[in-house]
Parts: sequence; structure tokens; C-alpha cells
Amino acid sequence: MADKGSKVTAVYSTDAHLYTPGIKRVGDPLGDEGKPTKAPRYTATDLLPEDDQGQLKWRGDPADTYADWTIEVTFEGPVPQKRVAAAPAPAPEIATSAAAPNAPTPMDAPGAGALVAAVAPPQQEVIEIQSQTNTYHVHRYFLGFGSRRSEYFAKLFRDARGSVSTAKKTKFELEPLAASAFPDLLDFLYDPAMPLVIETETATALHHLGAKLDMAHLKHYAREFCQKDLSLETLETYYQHAKGFGDQTILGLVVQFIGTNIGAISSDSNFVRSHTDAALWKAALEHVTFHPVNMSTDLHLSKLVTEFGVANRDSLTAATFEELTTRIRRVDPTVAFALCDLDDHLSPTAKGDTALSSLQQRCASALAETWKELDTSEQLVQKRKAAFLVELLGKCLNAAKQETERLAGGVKQGGTPRGRATTTARASRGDRVESQSRSGRATRKPQF
Repeated sequence: MADKGSKVTAVYSTDAHLYTPGIKRVGDPLGDEGKPTKAPRYTATDLLPEDDQGQLKWRGDPADTYADWTIEVTFEGPVPQKRVAAAPAPAPEIATSAAAPNAPTPMDAPGAGALVAAVAPPQQEVIEIQSQTNTYHVHRYFLGFGSRRSEYFAKLFRDARGSVSTAKKTKFELEPLAASAFPDLLDFLYDPAMPLVIETETATALHHLGAKLDMAHLKHYAREFCQKDLSLETLETYYQHAKGFGDQTILGLVVQFIGTNIGAISSDSNFVRSHTDAALWKAALEHVTFHPVNMSTDLHLSKLVTEFGVANRDSLTAATFEELTTRIRRVDPTVAFALCDLDDHLSPTAKGDTALSSLQQRCASALAETWKELDTSEQLVQKRKAAFLVELLGKCLNAAKQETERLAGGVKQGGTPRGRATTTARASRGDRVESQSRSGRATRKPQF
């Protein structure tokens, strides 16, 4: 069978009924020493899925289990083959006296074989993609009957009643990941008492198979597992699998997770740069909660959008870029120039030299907050168009003015009290008046 996990091991056109022992149930009639014990009470449901060796019947020899239906699962899978470098031919014997003292060694000279072996390319593994088929010998009873039944097969068998057709086979063409999870689906169908074997690598595939074969219970358990298993570590796996299967349900869980945990997603991760698309981020924005005062979410989102936009600038459209940036109220200063470059690249003729988009105005505001550290001689500043530089200069002057007023207000509040200063000023004026008065009395003529 195909191994479960992050890698799918291909199965080469072989029957998938395995002669491996199954899981024995609790209450084996034989004790630890092989001696008979009190026979446990089994229900009909307990006994039906397994043979006398305790393995599920679909895994047994079809001649012994009386299988009455066949399922063929075809998928495209890799067939690894090794390309072996040819060994160098033995060199013929050459008289040493015939060779010139400083003549270059010919490739067929003694010792040349070691040189060829030294420069020969190492063995390389060539991956060939071929169509492969897994065959499962199953029973209609378990496929179309019971609480875990497949409505797809139940309808198929009902419609076939009274039909003259002798076909007893169903063929599916599946993705390799879904093909690798198909045995887990059969285990789930055969034994209602057995828990679903599910993990991160197979959860989306099982949900996809549940939808394809109309198995409500399988879809429910798979979706529940995906929702609980979603984390920053498994996010990319679920997104890639859901996108590959076109599974909108699991994709919806991924979108909601991103929107709820947007602040925890690293902006410089490969997931953001290379493994996502604009549709995902547009949908995730609908689940982002923006704080009315705290702008930390906006700042982080501006970095995420910038990293995604720079890596995908050739596939983005102006309308999509505007949708991704229009809800960002405040831009992180570290990505302001990059956002402006993206805006110019995506809509070079939409705005004239004297007009600025709303995004570029927000970028100018973000840069103005760093006016003390802003070097106007830097290339990033000089390459901006005149309208942006004028906007930036005005906002920097305004920020500097507010800083000056703030500092002046602090000195005023922390310096000499206003009452004391007024008293001093009044005293000074009084001294000048008194001086002038004395001077006037000294020069004034007496009047009779």
C-alpha cells in the first residue's frame, strides 16, 4: 500500500488486497498463553467486517472473502529509476618508452580510467511519471449499507437491480494523494467500531473522497480534524491540498484561520511570497478585525501585502492590488517606498505627475513619521516623482512643527512659573518708571 505522510509512495499496478494481519479486538477468545478463555459476546456488527484472522475482509484474498465487487483506482505517479554511469573501458597497454616526456596523457592511456571516473557525473535519479492502478476487491454490503455507507455506491447498486449488465467493477481516476488515502476510506467503511485513521497529510484527501463518494460521516470527521489541526505549522499543507482538490470547505477553514491569526504570520516566509495567491489574501481580509485605535494589525498587514506584491508583481493587476491595500489605514514606514514602486508599476499611466493615489499619500504620511532619520539624498527618495516629494516635504514640515510645539509646551510647563515671570517683568517696568521719575524731579524747575 502507499505510505501515509508528506511523501506519497507510488504503487506499481498491483492488487491492493494485502495479506497483513489486522488489529485484533479486545476480548480475544485465546488468553495470553494461548489457552481458551470464556468466549466474549460479539455482536453481528463486530463479526461482519473481519475474517477469522481479525483482518478486514477487503484486505484478504478475494477467493476466501467472496468479494463481489472490484474498485480500480488510477492515478499519475512517479516511477523512480536510476541512471547508472557507464564504467570506463580498460585502457590498452602502451609502452612507456613511446610516450614523449612532456606529452599530454591521452584519454586511453593507463590511469586515464581513474580520471574519467573522477570527472564522471554521479548517479542521478530520474523521475518518470506513469499511470498506475490500485485494485481493491471489496463487498457491496459494506460499500452501500450501514451507518457509514457511501450513498454513491448505494445508488449505484440500487440502479443496477434487475439490470442485465454483468459489470462488477468501478473505476476512479484520482489525485495521487487521494489514491494514497483510499485504503483508510475502506477501513472506515468496513468497520463502524474502528476510528478513522487520519493525519495532516491525508485529512483533506479524505474530505475530498467523502464528498466524491457522498459519505456524510467521513466528510464530518475529516472537516472536524482539519479545523482542530490547523496551525501555523500545518497551514501551508492544508492550503496547498485544498487548492489542489478544489475543496472549498477546507479552503474556507484556511481563509478563516489566516484572517483570525494574521498578526502571527511571518511576512518574510515563503508561504507569503511564493505559495499563496491574491484570491486567498482578498478572502482572508474579510476575516481580519481592525482595532479602532491600535494600528498594529494595519502595520503588519502592510508588510504582508508588500512581500506578496513584490514576489508576484508580474501576475498582479491594479484592481487586485487596490483591493489588497485599500483597507490598510496605516503603512509601516519600512515598506512605504516598496508599496509606492508597486503602485507605479501596476498603474503607470493612471495617475499624473501632480496627482497621488490614496496609498501613496498614506506612504508619505508613514515616512514623515521618520522625518528625523529620513535622508533626502537617498536613491529611494530621489527616484520618487515631484508630487510625492512635495507631499512628503509638507508632511515632514508639519511633523517637525508639531514636535517643536510639543517641546516648547514642555519647557513652558517645566520652566519658570508664569506668575514669577510676570512679577519680575512688572518689577522691571516699575524700576524703569521710578528711575525716570527721579530723573525728572532732578531736572524739573520749580514753579511759582
